[in-house]
Amino acid sequence: EEIGKPDYFDAFGKVEYEVSDSTRLSINTLAAGDRITAFKDSGRQQARAQYRNVYTWGALEHDWSDASSTRVILSYTDVNNERSGEVNDPGRRAAQVRDIRNFHVIGLRADHRFDLFGLDHRAGFEVRRLWGRYDYASDVTFEAGFPFPDSPGSQLQRTARPKPDGFESATWWDSRLALGGRWT
Repeated sequence: EEIGKPDYFDAFGKVEYEVSDSTRLSINTLAAGDRITAFKDSGRQQARAQYRNVYTWGALEHDWSDASSTRVILSYTDVNNERSGEVNDPGRRAAQVRDIRNFHVIGLRADHRFDLFGLDHRAGFEVRRLWGRYDYASDVTFEAGFPFPDSPGSQLQRTARPKPDGFESATWWDSRLALGGRWT
């Protein structure tokens, strides 16, 4: 308690429904969060961080036969990180840092597995939409004479607010051949 306080949680949930002997539907969620507050020098230096991550996905799986199956996954990711720091040392230095990062991903993925000509094949594609916001800041002030007696005073300010946005796509195909019980 004298240097800070952490709080955290995590949770996982899954609901699965068997539509038929060959078709399954599931919805999954994984969530986690952390909150940390730390301080030093009787509170003159403080840092706070808060993280929250939520991943949700739904899957539809179908077995066409013993040698062929398909899985389709629709997913959403939400990640939020907030960090801040503060130094309050009157007459010597003052500083602040803020860092807020959020990003999101929506994805669609399809995998198909099948046996053909004695080979185990896997093929599929994925398409994802990604976007985020990153707010950074920094303020610092050093009074004249800090950290050394002949140091001049200085100030620094920084800010950045990039907002990346885009798409990703991928396709794949792999084939495997089993050569006995020990080699693939």
